[in-house]
Amino acid sequence: MEAKKTVNNQNLFQKFIALHIGIIPMPLYLILTLGYILLTMGNQMPDDMLGALGIMTLFSFILEEVGKHIPVLKSLGGKVLVVTFLPSYLVYQNWLPKSTVHVVTNFMTRNNFLAFFIALLIVGSISAMNRKTLIKRVLELLLFY
Repeated sequence: MEAKKTVNNQNLFQKFIALHIGIIPMPLYLILTLGYILLTMGNQMPDDMLGALGIMTLFSFILEEVGKHIPVLKSLGGKVLVVTFLPSYLVYQNWLPKSTVHVVTNFMTRNNFLAFFIALLIVGSISAMNRKTLIKRVLELLLFY
């Protein structure tokens, strides 16, 4: 009987280790979360791109998992809705640490990240298109306009 409990506990531990939050393995996610908590509590969160991207990555991956498991939202694109709107609500309710809000706000306003992100989406979309279709459409635009 004791051997069976050990096997079950080992299987449970192995399942936990095999979990992923987004694309990040669970052990690494826990280490990164611990780092975020320690930096926030010690008022040592870097006010630069590294700190902001780290915060946004941690929050977006966990919120994506939350949105993926909400029954009604799951079929309506819940991952995107939760990642987009829940952080705004958390800031509005003052449920996020001030340092977190400060770092991310400074990054978004000071670096004009939104314009960069939009350009990145456009370039990524064009790059993902079929080459023959893209050439055909560009030629049509150039010749007929």
